[in-house]
Amino acid sequence: MEIKPPRARLDWQNSRKRSKITVPARAHPFAKFVFAEMHRQSVTYAELEYRSNVLTSTFKAWRTDNTPGLTTMEAALGALGWTLLPAPKIDTLSAEVRERVAELAEHFRSDEEAFGAALAAAAAWPGYVAERMADLPRLARAA
Repeated sequence: MEIKPPRARLDWQNSRKRSKITVPARAHPFAKFVFAEMHRQSVTYAELEYRSNVLTSTFKAWRTDNTPGLTTMEAALGALGWTLLPAPKIDTLSAEVRERVAELAEHFRSDEEAFGAALAAAAAWPGYVAERMADLPRLARAA
């Protein structure tokens, strides 16, 4: 009896096929974003199901009548390299923070884009601090 080696799994990230996924006009905004990212990254329903552990039928239901749940949306976005982050509206921020956002906005096209950059910087801060903390023993030895 001959034992065959297991078949290699398709390398989804390097797929040369163009995605045929379209963005439905009447879907929930978060679902539209997922479909747009699937198209941009050429990710199929099967691959997204594999990465996120959310059934393909769930994604297809988002195209028409179902509103995505928080858990499944986080899983789908995470599988596509994104995260779902709650953010306050600009009007609810303190005057000092609004001034800083306005200062940043001079470098961007809109206040929302500037606020997004500020949120991205704030989200990256824990990683930056952890990186610096890891360097402390090396810096202490050098001093």
